Amino acid sequence: MQRTAEAVLGVLLIAALVLLQIHLARRFHRVFNPGLIAATLCAVVAVVCGAQLLTIT
Repeated sequence: MQRTAEAVLGVLLIAALVLLQIHLARRFHRVFNPGLIAATLCAVVAVVCGAQLLTIT
């Protein structure tokens, strides 16, 4: 149950970051926002590591 909750919240977080990236790209005519890309990558790593830790325990 915890793994499912972590996966759902992780997917929601990543989706929100990607949608924010798209919104900012349209609004300010920038292709990439380096800070958001870094935050998205950190979120992906955190979700994957969290899933592995929950699987182990």
